[in-house]
Amino acid sequence: MKHHRQLWKTTKEHGKRRQNSGKPLLIASLLVGLLALPLGTAQATTITVDGNCTLPNAIIAANTNTISGGCPAGEGNETDTIVLNEDVTLTFIDDTVDIANYGPNGLPVVTSDIIIEGNGHIIQRGTSPLCPGYDLLSDFRIFVVTSDADLTLQDTTVRYGCSAFGGGINNGGALTLIDTTITDSTVVF
Repeated sequence: MKHHRQLWKTTKEHGKRRQNSGKPLLIASLLVGLLALPLGTAQATTITVDGNCTLPNAIIAANTNTISGGCPAGEGNETDTIVLNEDVTLTFIDDTVDIANYGPNGLPVVTSDIIIEGNGHIIQRGTSPLCPGYDLLSDFRIFVVTSDADLTLQDTTVRYGCSAFGGGINNGGALTLIDTTITDSTVVF
C-alpha cells in the first residue's frame, strides 16, 4: 500500500507540474490572440457604378454614408472608392447642388474623401464640347470639391465641362489626378 501511495503522489505532482506549466502559456496565448483581433475598425466601401448604381447616386452614398439609389452606403470617415464600369454622360444639372453657392454642376458636390477608379472610362457633359456660355440648363461643370473633401481620379477622362468657375472641375479641397485627363472643358466669363 505504501508503494501505491507513493506512485499516486508522484503522478499527482507530475500532473500538477504539467498543468501549472501549461496555464501561463495558455493565458499568454489567449492574450496575444485577443490583441490580434480587430476592434471594430471601419473599412471603406467600394461602390460600383453599373446599371443599378449611377455616378450621382454613388457620390451621394459616399458623401452621406447612406444608401442612395441602387448604391450601398459609404463608410464613416473612411475614403470610399467608386468604380466605373461604363462611361458616364451627364445631360442636365444635378438638382442636389446649391447653385447659388457652387454654380451649375453635373454631379453632386464632393464633400467627403472619394477615389474614383475610372478604368479608362469617360465622365462628360453631353456629347459635344460646344459651350455657348449662357445656357444655364446645358452649360455646367462636372465636379465641385469642397474645402473639407479629397477627390482622387484614377484612369479617368473628364471632358466637355462648361462653367464660369472651373470648366471641368472646381476644386476647393484636395484633388489628385492619376493617369487622368481633363479635356475640352471651358471656363466661360
